[in-house]
Amino acid sequence: MLNKMITLNLEKSTVLVDNLLFVTSTKEQQMVEMVDTSDIQRSIYHDTHYQSSVMVRQEGANVEVEGIVNHNLRIRPLLEAERSQQGQIPHALFQVSLTENFSKPEQELLRPRERSSRDNSDGNWVNSPQSRSSGFQRFPVELHIVSDKAHQEHFKDNTKLISYLAVMMNAVNLRYLDTTNPKIDFLLVGVTRVADHEFARIEGRFIDAGEMISGLELYKSQGRILGHHDVVYLITGYDITKWLA
Repeated sequence: MLNKMITLNLEKSTVLVDNLLFVTSTKEQQMVEMVDTSDIQRSIYHDTHYQSSVMVRQEGANVEVEGIVNHNLRIRPLLEAERSQQGQIPHALFQVSLTENFSKPEQELLRPRERSSRDNSDGNWVNSPQSRSSGFQRFPVELHIVSDKAHQEHFKDNTKLISYLAVMMNAVNLRYLDTTNPKIDFLLVGVTRVADHEFARIEGRFIDAGEMISGLELYKSQGRILGHHDVVYLITGYDITKWLA
């Protein structure tokens, strides 16, 4: 029970592969490692009613809960606050502001990207999610997330970054619970931590949306996103905008 109004019925989640490809990318080199995600995976839970996605960590009698409670409510442990009489760690429930006035997307941003690099000589998309999902009741979409310079700097170590992305993608999976023929689940198979590369021009805390997509395409075409995946997702710490010419 989080408060008098909200009680979560948590279920175990599956959102990570057992051995996740983790790449730390700089201008000089790419450091590659395979991360055993079993400890992280054991701590990821969800609640279908509230659409909650949280990480639950327990050490002895102490329990820490962190993540998404519902569409605008979050929870995090107050590690430096005074413990309760029972020695339990206090937690903060806090609201996040919702962005409702999104601008209408440009047609260029909605246009399907060229698939020539993945087409075979017969014009069929080789090993595409669509072709692999035909005939299956459940289809895991293999996802590689690129954390840009401004985003990754908030995470002291790789485990914290992976954990954050796992909670985020677990929340995304809850939005696809009603999909059928096939049922879709996103599975995080890789993470690239970009230390010193900008995907588009930056002005203050703003980055251009169209240029960012083009920058990601170029980055991938240069072979800098490793491993096998169906989808590449770029997460940014900048505020996304569209500059008028």
